[in-house]
This record gives sequence, structure tokens and C-alpha cells, in this order.
Amino acid sequence: MNRDILFVRGLLVFWSLWITLVATTNALDALVQLGVLSEGSWASGNYAYMVEVTSELPFPRARVGVLFAGVVAWEAIAMCLCWRAALRPDLPDRSYAAFGALLGLMAVFILADEVFIAYGLEHTHTGIFTALLASFAVTRWMTPP
Repeated sequence: MNRDILFVRGLLVFWSLWITLVATTNALDALVQLGVLSEGSWASGNYAYMVEVTSELPFPRARVGVLFAGVVAWEAIAMCLCWRAALRPDLPDRSYAAFGALLGLMAVFILADEVFIAYGLEHTHTGIFTALLASFAVTRWMTPP
């Protein structure tokens, strides 16, 4: 395996590990909210944060659970796509799918930051979006078509 593909694999493994941690801690948080796990579990706390952020507008709390479930499902799909791409970094279509899923997720978060006036989070989400976009550009540049 040449150095370029090895570097691309390293980027893909990094993002795969990152989204695995994010998806896992959010899934654990969902299980805490459902009463399956205790509060002291290795959960993200993002559900409670979503409840807090969405409370600024007249947004039913029941819908927060639906939104959170959608986020966890999207993260799980992105995680699978990232690991699939990391296994074969020489296949460009796989990295397109992986980065497309991750960039789409961050884009939705950035839009949600605006809708729910959660400007404190927007900087984090735009930073991750930018890092993902740069990583995608590098993988495209270093991987032959």
C-alpha cells in the first residue's frame, strides 16, 4: 500500500473512531433516557442538552426524543459508512458516502443551531464541518480516481 493511501486510511480511521465514540455515547444516553441504564453510565448528556436548547422555542418535548433518535440513527449509519471506507480507502465512492453522511449531519446541526438560537454550539459544529471538509478534500486529492 502506498503512502498516500495509508495517509487517507489514517484520516478515515480517525473519523471512524470519532463518529463511533459520538454514536455510542449518544446511544447510551438514549438508553439512560429510556430507563434501561442508570444515570452514571458513559452517556453523552446530549439529550438533556437538546431538551434545554429546544425549550427556547415552543417545541414539544416528545419531539426531542424523535429528533434524538434520528440523530443517533444518522450517526450509526455514518459510523458504518466510515468504517467501510477505512477498510478500502482506495475506493473513492466509499469515502464520498462516508464524508457525505458526516458533512450532512454537521450541516443539519448548523441549521438547527440557527433555528433554536443555539449560537454557543454553532462554532463547534462549523469547526467540525470545516475539518471534515478539509479531510474530504485531502482524501480526494490523495486518492486516484
